[in-house]
Amino acid sequence: MGRERKTDNPGVGLCGLAKTLGRYPISEQTLRVTAITSPPTCGFHLLPRIFAILVIGLSLGTPTLADDLDLDAVRSMIENGETTSALELLDQEIASSTSDSAALQFLRARIFVTMGDLEKAERIYRELITRYPARPEPYNNLAHLYSAQGKLDQAASLLRAGLYTDPAYRALFDNLTRIYAEQAARSLSAALDPEDAESRKALPLGTLNEIPTLLD
Repeated sequence: MGRERKTDNPGVGLCGLAKTLGRYPISEQTLRVTAITSPPTCGFHLLPRIFAILVIGLSLGTPTLADDLDLDAVRSMIENGETTSALELLDQEIASSTSDSAALQFLRARIFVTMGDLEKAERIYRELITRYPARPEPYNNLAHLYSAQGKLDQAASLLRAGLYTDPAYRALFDNLTRIYAEQAARSLSAALDPEDAESRKALPLGTLNEIPTLLD
């Protein structure tokens, strides 16, 4: 009657679990605890240690973008003209990462714009718009790309679509205002000098603001 009741359940005591966790590296073991008992020889003071080890193990198995690549450093490289090195870093990270690469692809598009490869940049922005239609940033930067080519109507359409996803996004609103002002000025110039209308119609507009990165 006074003896401690034993169980046939092959559980693991706190002491045994703590010793097991300390004996093997976290990355090389799989923990499966079917039951935990607390015999008198090992109190609950071990719980914080067990919990800490489990948390460390989970964190080791969860890759994070910040640990692998410093995006601020990549942006600095782009601004300093180190586009080739920045592109290599991004490509390596995208190839090895299992997480969402939208922010990395966004930076790749900016690099291609800087390098003058507008076709690749346009393709990436369009892919991002297709995959993330509720993100306004790709709309803005593709509009920035088109306006620099003198395609103001297409740029305005993209900015309106981007504002539909977020009507309060100031960068898109400001850029659309610039396009409208430029189109009004060109229309007035065409009315005053019809012979010069066609040559002014396709002039690039380089005053639109580019968004440097995807925002959280």
